[in-house]
Amino acid sequence: MKTLHVVDSNCSWIRSLAEAAAPSADVICYRVYNPCWLPRGARDLRRWFRKRRLSESLTEVFAIVPGWQRFPKVSCWLLGAKLFLRLAWNTDVSVVLFTFPFYSSVAAVLRRWFPRVRIAYHAHDPFDYYSYSEGYTRGHEDLLVPLCDHVFTISDALSADFKIRYPQADITTLGNAVDQSFLAESSSNGLSSAAFRAFRVGDGPLVGIVGQINSSYDWDLLEQVAERNPQTQLVFIGGLFEEGAITERIRSIFGRPNVHWLGPKPHQELKQYMEACDILLNPLIANAQNDRRDTLRLYDYLSTRLPVVSTPIASVRQHGALVYVPGSHEEMMRVLGVRPKPVSSDALHQRRTYLAQNTWAERARQMLHIIMPESV
Repeated sequence: MKTLHVVDSNCSWIRSLAEAAAPSADVICYRVYNPCWLPRGARDLRRWFRKRRLSESLTEVFAIVPGWQRFPKVSCWLLGAKLFLRLAWNTDVSVVLFTFPFYSSVAAVLRRWFPRVRIAYHAHDPFDYYSYSEGYTRGHEDLLVPLCDHVFTISDALSADFKIRYPQADITTLGNAVDQSFLAESSSNGLSSAAFRAFRVGDGPLVGIVGQINSSYDWDLLEQVAERNPQTQLVFIGGLFEEGAITERIRSIFGRPNVHWLGPKPHQELKQYMEACDILLNPLIANAQNDRRDTLRLYDYLSTRLPVVSTPIASVRQHGALVYVPGSHEEMMRVLGVRPKPVSSDALHQRRTYLAQNTWAERARQMLHIIMPESV
């Protein structure tokens, strides 16, 4: 069986892609950590050097590095030692899929010493907009992309950027997807917990917002929704990313009587939480960074029977009429102020048909067809 090395698989959507590829290829996922990021800190260091066999064709390997900005050479050596040893013992055709640009130095050594190994890069987010020092991301991508046999990007907008910057590269859009289990009919109509019943005020809707909570949200919009529609209850499900001043503002908004933060929940339970709401909202602020993403939550939202509403970011267009984008600020206030009916049976069928073409298994098939056609 051919081997796919995924470096690294810390992001949940990359793990979903790797797990979906595993039945067709022998997949090794590398979880790369700075010691201070370990779930239990440095005292948990020893067990993170072990490898774990998750299934017959999926293995998880942990690598500890001191950091790619302060100690790039040491980090390259430590990660490379794990990766290159496995490549040296594997006589089959292997593919290494890098999922962050700062592994460019590892890719350079890999290309020199393992010329038969295929290299791919998946830009699963617009990293050029991250808060690294100026030129840091672009410099790494300028080194990494020419070394690759193929490049995947998360959105058409990001693909367009890459095609301008790297006209010689083979580039394909590989977006996010939905977990196959979310396509099954739900056994319940959402949670019936006392907490959700207690949230309701009059005829106002419960507006669910699922995903990591950070500065990418349109907090001006959300604050106005809470102010102007006091019967509307905003229910946030996800972890809060600490970002200084903006985080203080978010915590202040969470203190409002009609705003509720439930914290992160296990992914397999998300559908129940979503279906306990009346509307599902994608609140990302419309800007260049969010226009280059493929919003993962929208795929999960569409697996429910609820109306899905979004701000006008570019990636929403690919979902067509399945996601409603209000044409104005006032229309958004009106939509989020009224408790709607669930979507019709015809609309639900359209969603099911659409999502069946956008599962992680389908994304993995598309990827492997390009970088590892022997396994498809």
